[in-house]
Amino acid sequence: MNTTTPYVRLMIASLLTLFFSLIFNHEDKGRHFSNVDHENTMVIEGYVISKRVGKILISEEPLQFWKIATGYITSNYENRYIIVKKHNKAANPNLLKNLKYNQKLRIYVDFIRESNPPITYAYYIEVIE
Repeated sequence: MNTTTPYVRLMIASLLTLFFSLIFNHEDKGRHFSNVDHENTMVIEGYVISKRVGKILISEEPLQFWKIATGYITSNYENRYIIVKKHNKAANPNLLKNLKYNQKLRIYVDFIRESNPPITYAYYIEVIE
């Protein structure tokens, strides 16, 4: 009876996880937003304060970690923020992935809708810091 030790199984599982995460988190940096009407495109800058399914929340200033954690649970952030979603004409399907909290971004959007909180749709996101 040939059994593998627990650390060998853990090592194999870790390597498989690393392998699949590298494959599925591939980021295509060569894409641009050429199919967008550039005359009607706005540029906004801000910091990522929350990441949700299909959207991110950006603010003018970065937040401390405990404010991010409590804000995620209560949806009550001290700063004013803008909800950013992916535009249908965005060239990159993984536009909102691989972003980190308090990362400064330059976001190319169509326009900001008048709502509370404001909502916009991004064509392209550029990481500044």
